Parts: sequence; C-alpha cells; structure tokens
Amino acid sequence: MPLLVKNNGVYTLLAGMALLALSWVGGALPALALQGVLQSRTPLCDQPREKCQPLFFLGAKEEIQILNRQGSDWYKVKHTLSQRTGWVSAQAIALVLPTSLKREKRQSLPDKRGFWGTSRLGVFSNTGIEGLEGASPRFYEKGLRFSPQDRVIAARFTGEQDPSFHWLEAVDKRFVLWQLSPLMTVPEFTALAHFDTEEAFVGSAVHQNLTLIAGDARGPWGEAVLIALDQEQWPVWIHRDLRELWGMLPFALQTELKADSFQLLSLSPEGHLLIEAYNQKQAKKVILHWRYDQAWSYQQMLQWPKSLDLKTVTRWFVTANSEALVLVVNQDRQARLYLFPAGLSEMALEQQLDAPLQDVIWFERELWLLDAKALTRWRPIYAPAS
Repeated sequence: MPLLVKNNGVYTLLAGMALLALSWVGGALPALALQGVLQSRTPLCDQPREKCQPLFFLGAKEEIQILNRQGSDWYKVKHTLSQRTGWVSAQAIALVLPTSLKREKRQSLPDKRGFWGTSRLGVFSNTGIEGLEGASPRFYEKGLRFSPQDRVIAARFTGEQDPSFHWLEAVDKRFVLWQLSPLMTVPEFTALAHFDTEEAFVGSAVHQNLTLIAGDARGPWGEAVLIALDQEQWPVWIHRDLRELWGMLPFALQTELKADSFQLLSLSPEGHLLIEAYNQKQAKKVILHWRYDQAWSYQQMLQWPKSLDLKTVTRWFVTANSEALVLVVNQDRQARLYLFPAGLSEMALEQQLDAPLQDVIWFERELWLLDAKALTRWRPIYAPAS
C-alpha cells in the first residue's frame, strides 16, 4: 500500500513501517567510447608498464579505440585495423575529443515542460503529452494539470511504458513530491515525500520498479538524503548521511576526498547522480558521478569548471551516454553547458546558452535541448587533441 496518498486534498498516512536491507555496491568503471590517433610509432603492450613485452608495434596516425584507463599514464586500447587489444602509453595518443557543438535543427515548441521516454521520445506541457520525430505521434489531454510554479519531471523509462510524472508542489508551507500516472483509467496521485524548501529537493528517477529520490526528504520512514521506494511506496533502502557513499568509493579515492564535504548536486531522471566533494590531494572541489543500474555504481571524478559558481545556479541538468556526460546549469536568464568525454575528468568544451533550459537529453547521438520557446538539436564535432 502507498505510504501517503492524496484523496480530495487529504493525506492518508499508513503505519507499520519495516525497513528492508540495503544492498548498494560500487561497480567497475565502464568501458569507454573514446577514439584516439597515435602520434608516433609505439608498442602495443601486454601489460601497462614501460618495459613491456610488445605484442607488435603500431604506426603513427593509426586509429585506436580506448577501452579503459589506468591512472593518467596508460590506456587499454583496441587497434582498429587488426582488432587486437593491449596497452599503450597515454603520451603516444592524441584523443579524438568533441571540440564544438553543431546546431542540427531548431524547431518552435513553445510552453513545453520537458521530455518523456527514452526509446520513444516525446515532450509534455502543463496539459498534455505528445510525441516527437521518431516517437509515437499521439497526443493525450487526460490527467495533466500542472501549475506553472510546479517543478515537473517525467520519469524516463527504458522500455515502452506510458509516461508518468513526478512534480514538486507547494502545500501548507512545505513542498510535496507527487507521483502521477495519468493514463490509467482513473489517474493515480501518490505523495512520495515532502521537503521543507524547494531547494531541498535535488531530483528523482525511476529505475525498473524503484523510485529514487535525492534531497533532504521526509516521510513515514523518517528523514533521508537518498531513498529508493518500491511500487507500493515501501522503502527498499535508505541513506540518511552522504558520508555512507564515501565508503563505497575505491580506496585510493577515499584517501583523497573529505567524507564530510559531500553535497548533493543533481539526480537526473535517467539515474545519474552528481555530488560535490573536496579533494584534499588537489586542494579543490570536484564532482563525483554515480549511476544507478541495479545498484549505485561510481563512474568518475570530474574537475570542477572554473566558471561554475554554485551561488548563481537555479537548476541543474545532467545527461550521459557512452560518449560523454553533459552538465547544464540554469543561471537567471541564461544557461551554461559543460561537456565531459566518457571516462575523462577534464572538461572538453563549454558553451553559453541564450536561455534557461526546461530539459536536456541525449537521443540518437544528438543532444536535445528544450527551452521555453524551442527545441534545439546539437551534434558534437570531434577532432584529435593536440
């Protein structure tokens, strides 16, 4: 049964809570989707060490695919011509990185609030749901009545499920996170959690049968900074302190990061979590990227962009695919985009956007940006780094 249900404006609280066991483990680093060009003749090694036994030698300007990275000195690669794999010194490789974004198409889409779906992509407004190119060309007007002041997020399923939504609504001097399934015979409204302030809500996501919530949340289960609820709104796991995530990091990284410096930044509808942390070794702030897939998996540490000032950020967006992670922040009347190639901590490009965004998503290897007036599709342009 749901924990909190809204019925004619009345909250019903269900008792009898029982917390389930937490199973949250850190996964291995993902395979990368980076390309490289060799700058000189170099050995393809069987192990990542200087005096290695060469499998054979690779020639200058030959192409390779980056499979993995060990520290900052070695890459595990696949030789494009022979399809053989091995290790190559990072100094011998010029990575092929995105250097700019090319605008492919801009279409007028006024008053849209965000995207829904992944394999089927569409947009939604305060009163309706519709498809886009490559998605089902259907339109619904049932069950959606969002206020312009509400913060609304579409749950982005990986399958063919119909859209459902989370939205934050001001109710009696607090903010309630609702879940809406509008296409049921009787649209269902369920309260998931509440927050003291709008800023206390960081984000939410749906993964298979779990709803993930990030922020200083409260509910019948008490207080939490990260929580997963099942289909009946029972908690599957709860984190009440972000320092618990520190223990899930690789040991070498634990020694660099201050556990009590962790602050939530963003949770995307696809389950990408960003956390601010202080790196004692580098003596500066960094961003930790996690992804939820069966369990939380640590992905990478990102260098903090110099132009990113937390005091100016009004909303965060993050989306990632096998090529890159894109972070966008709204800042008053404009937005700023930061692109990090997959597996690399350094930012490859930064771009100022003319207007604050409503949503952002990777779709068919294009970056789709939605603002209050239009949808713009961008494609990264790649070139070997000097």
